[in-house]
Amino acid sequence: MFTKRERETASHRRISVPTRTRRRVGRSAADSLVSRRSTRRRGKLQAMRLTFAVFVLVVSVGGAHAQPFVQAMRHGVDPSQPDSFTFVDGERKCRVTAAGAALCQRDGSREWPFRLPVDDGRIEALSFFRDGDDLLMAYELSDGESGWAQIARVTRGAKRPTWRFHLPSLNMATPVFHEQTIVVAALAYLARINAETGSPEWRIERAYIGGGFEIPELELSGGDVLVHWRDGSSGKIRSECFDVVTGECRSCGS
Repeated sequence: MFTKRERETASHRRISVPTRTRRRVGRSAADSLVSRRSTRRRGKLQAMRLTFAVFVLVVSVGGAHAQPFVQAMRHGVDPSQPDSFTFVDGERKCRVTAAGAALCQRDGSREWPFRLPVDDGRIEALSFFRDGDDLLMAYELSDGESGWAQIARVTRGAKRPTWRFHLPSLNMATPVFHEQTIVVAALAYLARINAETGSPEWRIERAYIGGGFEIPELELSGGDVLVHWRDGSSGKIRSECFDVVTGECRSCGS
């Protein structure tokens, strides 16, 4: 765990979403006589572009066998200290408070209440992945003095997780689900967890050396786990490569 002073100096994740502004252009009478055929062609082209974009997204995390967790939406006056999180899981809409109380509903009915263990902290970030009827939940916590993270598996209908895995680090990267395992990275930490049991198949603490409280980025490519981060002292992007099955470092300190 990290001290309050170290936590305050740590970088905080910021996600910028570019916005597009559509301009309204006056259309003449001639312009309005666009044929239905050309409209269908544009629709097909847009569909092809969307398909290609989805294809690129899947390939970037190593194909169909590697899928990233989905970030939940934050709610609260202060984005850095959210009061709750919401996400949609199929037909269910779920809400999780910063204190760990969760409720998934279908059509507004009270279907599935459960609680995530938070110890003495509050949830500051949350992501999820659906594995069958179960939910895999990854969340970062803070008690005001230190920070850490946890991953938990919640069986549908259960009040509490089947298992939970503790990460003694902060600045957790978005986990990746890969062949019934979870690959997760955080500040100076890397692990591969069995998604059924919650047991680590391997884990490495101080897996890479940075110059500050950098936020790692996780990527799976073939049989490799790539960890990227920005060196706080030099500002350069650094990367290390690990074997996804054994955790053996193939290229470290680059």
